Amino acid sequence: MGMNVAGIPDEHNPYGFWMVTGMSIVGALIVWIVLRLRIKL
Repeated sequence: MGMNVAGIPDEHNPYGFWMVTGMSIVGALIVWIVLRLRIKL
């Protein structure tokens, strides 16, 4: 399986893909933590 990644922000930077991927993972973790805390209350 493949995914087209043309047009992602900062694609001209050699580390651009990994920066966008890292930010997506961090965002998902923040949402997961907030939801876990709200469910326990």
